Amino acid sequence: MPAPLVLSGVRGFVPPMLAGSRTAAVGRRAEIAGSSEDREAMLKIEAVKENSPAEKAGLRSGDVLTSVGLEKVRDVIDFMFHADADSIRATAKRESRTFSVGLKRNGQGIFGIRFEALRPRTCPNRCIFCFVDQLPGGLRRSLYVKDEDYRFSFLYGNFITMTNLRESELERIVEQRLSPLYVSVHSTEPDLRARMLGLSGSGDLLPKLEALKQGGIDVHAQIVLCPGVNDGTHLRRTVNDLAGVFPCVRSVAVVPVGLTRHRRGLPRLRSVRRQDAARLLDSVHAWQAGFSRELGTRFVFAADEMYLQNGESVPRRSEYEEFPQVENGVGLVRVFLEKADSLRRRVRRRAQGRPAAVLTGKLAEAMLRTALEAEGIRVIGVRNRLLGDSVTVAGLLGGKDILQAMRGLGPGEVAVVCEDCLNQDGLFLDGLTPRELEEVSGHKIIIEGLGHGKRCRGDRGPAKRGEVHAFQ
Repeated sequence: MPAPLVLSGVRGFVPPMLAGSRTAAVGRRAEIAGSSEDREAMLKIEAVKENSPAEKAGLRSGDVLTSVGLEKVRDVIDFMFHADADSIRATAKRESRTFSVGLKRNGQGIFGIRFEALRPRTCPNRCIFCFVDQLPGGLRRSLYVKDEDYRFSFLYGNFITMTNLRESELERIVEQRLSPLYVSVHSTEPDLRARMLGLSGSGDLLPKLEALKQGGIDVHAQIVLCPGVNDGTHLRRTVNDLAGVFPCVRSVAVVPVGLTRHRRGLPRLRSVRRQDAARLLDSVHAWQAGFSRELGTRFVFAADEMYLQNGESVPRRSEYEEFPQVENGVGLVRVFLEKADSLRRRVRRRAQGRPAAVLTGKLAEAMLRTALEAEGIRVIGVRNRLLGDSVTVAGLLGGKDILQAMRGLGPGEVAVVCEDCLNQDGLFLDGLTPRELEEVSGHKIIIEGLGHGKRCRGDRGPAKRGEVHAFQ
């Protein structure tokens, strides 16, 4: 996998293609500065590192940075882009007072400033398959946030549709080299895409992708496959259209639509069945052969779920190339299989001689049983009562469902739970914690990176290419 493009390195963030291009960019400042994003943004300092250059310069928690040099800063990406020297001059506000500070990087290459977390722009779409609209009440609050923010796409690999992307923001993406982006396409036919996204206007995406191509920006695209809606000839056209924007579009993942039991009042859709997965895999393999000859890359990949659902073995490591969409469920099973021996050893060590049961979603149950089961380890497929039987991935299991499965554990048996079931605060979808499950069940829980779960939309996953460190 490519190494992350770390924005906050010792010298800050100066993309090679933009070196010396600052003068050309100045003429666009007025338009960008006048956007609603600029008016709403506040680059507020959350903390200042003790004995850091920022503290010595007089900056405090609660101060707001407004500019670096002559450039306004709207968010942490702006700051890292403009703070590209060992020494900078910045303007800050404290209540009603505006003041200037000089900052010089310390031996660690940082100024010692931690900014408040970005607030994501929310999604204006009404997608016919939106997973957030299918969630029951009473879950973690963050799960109900529909984000649609190109900055989160760059920093964390979140998928965006680009329907709310303004021209000034396209220019900013190119200027600041916010690459790669992760884009939900679903269809390149404007009318069909508009219908799938619930848009009142045009769903034409290709002009925006062409603009990104001209700017040298990389894109990883996904297609949520909805049988009877965007499959067949529609899917073929979409894949070919995206190949026409290569090398801007570097990869395309085809993933199955996720449908819960909470769809009352929503458009009628059906899940991907085994025969759908079989047809899709036949098409993907044929496309890969052609694209390998024409583009030098397989280009389009099917989600692991398609292989598991069809009872097929997942491809070899080499067929995933650089695993460009592993966190979108493309290649996770292959990664897991290569680490299965290590996982067995870790489970045995952490279980300290006690028997252990790996709790997973129904989809991966058979595969895990083959890969993991040995003396002292068994695999239990957990039914998803929270979201419905059609939701079978481990990462979308709620705490209550795991607790129900734990009631069947034997005396002293340890439960092994996939880390993808938890968010960064250690909470399951329904807000329960592993400790609470341990107290109720009387069984110890081991959290392990099984490598086959799928993160739920609404939780920020790990950084893909842009990486924001704690202190800048």
